[in-house]
Amino acid sequence: MEQPSTVEASTPAAVPLPPDPGAGRQRTRRSWTVEQKLAIVREVQESGDPVSFVARRHDMNANHLFIWMKQAQEGRLGRSNPLCETPPIAFASAIPSRALPKS
Repeated sequence: MEQPSTVEASTPAAVPLPPDPGAGRQRTRRSWTVEQKLAIVREVQESGDPVSFVARRHDMNANHLFIWMKQAQEGRLGRSNPLCETPPIAFASAIPSRALPKS
């Protein structure tokens, strides 16, 4: 049986990677209008394509698109703060009225 051959490498065998085009750039947070969000959600529904495909077409994360789809289904897509619509809280007095001295 032959012994496996060995080769001495004078240079590393790893191929250098091309420079990252996004290296050194600061990430920016995108904002979407309500109309854009609804159009992308509608695209998923009408095209029949998987959510991940539609998300990639718009350079976004599929999880984010799933959140928009859920919000659209619940009628909450586009509301800036859905908690603002809750009724105000009524506070009850901690001291019973009979315990207060009469003035």
